[in-house]
Amino acid sequence: MPWTLEPDRDAVRLTLSAQVDVVEAADLHRVLAELVPDRRSVAIDLGACTGVDCTTLQLVLAFRQARARDGAPTTVTLAPGPVAEVVRRLGLRTLLGEPA
Repeated sequence: MPWTLEPDRDAVRLTLSAQVDVVEAADLHRVLAELVPDRRSVAIDLGACTGVDCTTLQLVLAFRQARARDGAPTTVTLAPGPVAEVVRRLGLRTLLGEPA
């Protein structure tokens, strides 16, 4: 899978790398679904991604919204590059918690 999951006592870090698209969607959905009820802080790092599609972004947004309903802390990190450009073009920066 093009991601790593690093859990510790207080937080979980999910780092997506390479191209993450519809091919990995079912597996990514399972990982995120297991993390929704987790009370630890979850950080999703998209900085190492070389590309994402709308399926991946929908999963990340739905995950963030589900956790927000329960007051669970979630952050999404972008780095300059193709993924940040897609997010900017789609107008999703603020929905992912990034400054406008």
